[in-house]
Amino acid sequence: MGVEKRTYEIKIEDVGGKPTPVLKYDGKVMGPTEKLIFNKKVDGMKKVDHYRLKFEIEDFSSSKLRFIPDSKNVMWVQNGTSCPTAPCSLPSVFWTDDLDKDGEWIEIINMDLVKEDFWFTLNLCDKTITNPTPADYVPLDPGGGNQNEGSAGSDFQSYALAGTAAGAAAAMAAAALLSRGNLVVQDVALYGLIGAIVGGIIGLLFGRR
Repeated sequence: MGVEKRTYEIKIEDVGGKPTPVLKYDGKVMGPTEKLIFNKKVDGMKKVDHYRLKFEIEDFSSSKLRFIPDSKNVMWVQNGTSCPTAPCSLPSVFWTDDLDKDGEWIEIINMDLVKEDFWFTLNLCDKTITNPTPADYVPLDPGGGNQNEGSAGSDFQSYALAGTAAGAAAAMAAAALLSRGNLVVQDVALYGLIGAIVGGIIGLLFGRR
């Protein structure tokens, strides 16, 4: 199983005297209408692959905010057209996989199973608050889209190639036996079929690595 890793930085700006989180990617601040886009086909990924997203607070030592210390509520995610304002989740699609004990970063898994738009809210809070309640949350709410859940074509191709190779090897062995009179013609096809099945199993095993 392959993994595509991405790191997003969170810059804490002072807006009207209040610390406000702003999302950055690849050194650039993302606009309020920009989405986090995931496309396994473009990224050369298989269906069984997944994205691992790291959200990290920039200049954390001088930051006034941190991620809330709650893996279930540090991220809310839903389908639709707006960011969530209450606890919600997309089981088996998005989840928080790791959370820094000091609140400097979190890591999220995106399985990208189907083509869909999603909206999520990352919840931060003031560093001085030990046990934050929802009233203390400072939200960061980007949107995103899973554009392509990946292609099984590469897997099927590897199965076919493995099957062809195994089938060819079996057929060659059958031909050798036939030339020595140890095999009848009808059995050659059977050997080829067996080789194809074995090749398919081999391809499946390698495709899951």
